[in-house]
Amino acid sequence: MQCLSAADTKDPSALLGGMSSPGASGCTYSNKTYSGNTFRFSMQCSGSFAIQSQGAVSFTADSMNGTITATADVGGRKTELSNKVSARRIGGC
Repeated sequence: MQCLSAADTKDPSALLGGMSSPGASGCTYSNKTYSGNTFRFSMQCSGSFAIQSQGAVSFTADSMNGTITATADVGGRKTELSNKVSARRIGGC
C-alpha cells in the first residue's frame, strides 16, 4: 500500500514510472496526452534495462485502472511485459 498526496496526483507520469518499470533509471516520457479522464504515454528508460513502454491509464476521483506494455533488453535478450495497474482511494494518509 502506498499513500499519495494531492501533489503526487498532479503528475501521473512520476507515479506510473516506478510502477511500470521497477529498477529502471533515466526514464523520459514522450507522447503524453490526456483525453477525458485517460492519460496515455510512451516512456524510454536507460540503465541496466533498456525499456520502452506505452500505457493508458484511466482515472476517477477514487480510482485508477490501466495497462502498461513494455519491451526490455535484459542481458541482450528482448523481453516483453504487460502490467495491469489498479488503485483505489481508501481514505486519508
